[in-house]
Amino acid sequence: MSDFDWREDSDIVVQSQQALAVYLNGSGAIVVRQEGMPYDDEDDIIVIQAINAEAVAKAIMACARESLAERARSIPEPVLLVQASTGRKSDNSPSREPTLPLGEAAE
Repeated sequence: MSDFDWREDSDIVVQSQQALAVYLNGSGAIVVRQEGMPYDDEDDIIVIQAINAEAVAKAIMACARESLAERARSIPEPVLLVQASTGRKSDNSPSREPTLPLGEAAE
């Protein structure tokens, strides 16, 4: 038994998602269909009239941008290191020279 918990672990970077299909029905409307859960025999279906497709797509993209922006704000900025003796940027590879966070002067 593993001590890794797929429901709670903060190391999970991509959550599982049911498969999606997008196609036209017999009336020319757009169908967005999501695969049912393993214990469910039914798929979830959304029917969108073609005339509304652009508005729906724009709303989805706006939500995606907002979600990605929120995630980006929650990720800490990386610390850029500068080699103390030369002032050159470090590629974070091991080196014999001490490094300081950018902006801090050596004493």
